[in-house]
Amino acid sequence: MSKEYRYRKHIRWGEYAILAFFALLFLLMIGLSGFFVWKSRVVFLAIIPVILAFVFLVEGGLLWYLYYRLAGTMVSINDDVLIYKNRKSEKRFPIESIYLEFSSIKYFGGWLKIKTNTDTIRLTVVLEDISGFLQELKTAIDNKQLSNHYDSHKLFGFLKTAASSDQSWERAYALFGKMFLMILDIGIAIFTGYVFGTIPSFGLIIAVFWVGFSIFWITTAYTIAEIILMRQIAKKSNEGAFTFPPRDLSYEKLVFDKTFKWGGTTYFFVSSFALVLVVCVKILLQR
Repeated sequence: MSKEYRYRKHIRWGEYAILAFFALLFLLMIGLSGFFVWKSRVVFLAIIPVILAFVFLVEGGLLWYLYYRLAGTMVSINDDVLIYKNRKSEKRFPIESIYLEFSSIKYFGGWLKIKTNTDTIRLTVVLEDISGFLQELKTAIDNKQLSNHYDSHKLFGFLKTAASSDQSWERAYALFGKMFLMILDIGIAIFTGYVFGTIPSFGLIIAVFWVGFSIFWITTAYTIAEIILMRQIAKKSNEGAFTFPPRDLSYEKLVFDKTFKWGGTTYFFVSSFALVLVVCVKILLQR
């Protein structure tokens, strides 16, 4: 039985999460509008939440539909035929009729175009194990002696991006449950921002800026780690053999430990210095 490739779990579950999230926002805005009418009797104040409610409804509907379509997509290769399924139909394309085109942002994202004389299919790098699917498709095309149906150099470049994406998403899923550091960081950020916000000479703008800086240092550390690991894939990939390095879990752990250690240490000292400075300024202002 051939392997079926589907979009990743966060896409398949995302259609339900998006629906619930935007429905909640819609109801919240409608409730807020009713509260304004009941409390202030000012119709103008009640109109603004209603407008926002319908903006959220349209935005959420469009985003939900995108996830809905992707979540219902499956592709597979069976008996020299590419099978493409979605919620409405199933299409079958003989391998000899297929041409491949690629569009990508190096190591970060992109999509694959599978073209025939009558149709075009687009698959993004969020397809689970897209690198495995593309290598299976390449093998099927090569077995037909049709390597002129794709640009070998562009295919290899896209495969590097696809392999990076596959490994990155696997790491993201593995790290998803480790939220303690982020929760602690957000708590520190909110507290520090509150202290900044209580000082007239600093004000709300700097308080908000500091909260943002505090929250997103984790994102910066994570991004740096991912860039280092993506560069490793680039160095160890072999274009002649079309091979890519598998995940090295021990090296990944070392990279993440170092980036988060240095990022966390830097943030700790900057935060400590800022808090001491804030306390000193408050003391001076009270005199």
